[in-house]
Amino acid sequence: MWWDLGIFDLKLRYRRSVIGPFWITISSAIFIAALGFLWSHLFGVPVEKYIPFFAIGHIVWQYFANLLVDESNGFVQFEGHIRQCDAPMTTYLLRLWIRHSSVFIHNLVIIVCIGAIYSLNLTVASILLFIAGYLLLSLFTISFGGMLAIFCAKYRDFHQAIQTFVQVLFFATPVIWENKLPPEYSWVAELNPMYYFIELMRSPLLGRELPEYTLFVCTIACLVGVLGYLYVLRRTVAKIIYWL
Repeated sequence: MWWDLGIFDLKLRYRRSVIGPFWITISSAIFIAALGFLWSHLFGVPVEKYIPFFAIGHIVWQYFANLLVDESNGFVQFEGHIRQCDAPMTTYLLRLWIRHSSVFIHNLVIIVCIGAIYSLNLTVASILLFIAGYLLLSLFTISFGGMLAIFCAKYRDFHQAIQTFVQVLFFATPVIWENKLPPEYSWVAELNPMYYFIELMRSPLLGRELPEYTLFVCTIACLVGVLGYLYVLRRTVAKIIYWL
């Protein structure tokens, strides 16, 4: 059901559009090319090294941020469906995941093009790690987004706070900058789970070694998210309909 609903959302959103979600891909490509060239000079990094670094980080971050913000308002935006259909609450979260995964897959065209221009490390191992990172990041975002959706169903102002927090978190995450901070400030990246998710997907494609404990942190973060979501949902599932 959630798959069909997700595909229906995409068809509805891009009906009568010739290239559909590729408009977002074109917009992202222009953004990466323009700011990547500018920031490479600001950070003193060669363009051929910075643009692949920034492009992968930006595409992964964009997927996470848009999905999390949308998931946090997932139950509110599907209020009518929830009142009329006796479907599991997770259905609506997975529906949004299909929507944003489609955009993410379209944006992979940018990575492929950059790989052809700048010779990324597109091996079987690096691609498998990229896919594993995508699946773990999706599970992490859906689970924490589900918990936020429950809170936002009861406290509507919470959604605006989440949007602001995600915008601030972008600058505290090594998306446009590398984690080469002095030891006393290294905690800014090392305590941020998104740093590990991004590096799990980015480092192999750039031919770099993964930061220490990357897979462990990503797995634990997903486990905590899933268990937390199941616990909160079990305690509140009967109340959500009255909050909407």
